[in-house]
Amino acid sequence: MSRGVEVALLDGAAAGDAGLIAALRGVVNDAYARGEEGMWRAGTERILINELRALVAAGELAAAREGGCVIGCVRVTSVDARTAELGLLAVAGERTGAGVGGALMAFAHDLAREREHATMRLTLLVPRTGSHPFKVRLDAWYHRLGYRVVGREDFAVAHPEPAKLLAAPCDLLTFQRPLR
Repeated sequence: MSRGVEVALLDGAAAGDAGLIAALRGVVNDAYARGEEGMWRAGTERILINELRALVAAGELAAAREGGCVIGCVRVTSVDARTAELGLLAVAGERTGAGVGGALMAFAHDLAREREHATMRLTLLVPRTGSHPFKVRLDAWYHRLGYRVVGREDFAVAHPEPAKLLAAPCDLLTFQRPLR
């Protein structure tokens, strides 16, 4: 990874920065379009501007920047006193494979430890039948980082409204790993 990559939690004031929010939206929607190609109906966006503003205002989103440009992000929330959840992990296409995702994961793990969580969890959307090359790669990466699958559920049951936009039936795999 480049030495110039910085990851920081965004504060509530950043929610009013239209340029920042637009950059985050571009990175997230592009990353998910590449990573979930064929899983959603054409034109489906992963996140909207108002949703991003709310996450930033709540102090749940960290951004990776290089030379002042947004190149990735990750969401960290508290599930309960013991468990944090990581989500919305996204890296700009031109920075894929350069360690930005690893830096975002490390930041998320450190933040969760600071908040005294013992466990981190995340979910991965996967096709119910067959496989998706990017999802296979993510599954292997999560396992290398110490995550283990602890559950599987039908995405349509867990999230009925967004499931209407799927191109094929999908499941959510839930992964967990200890932080200490």
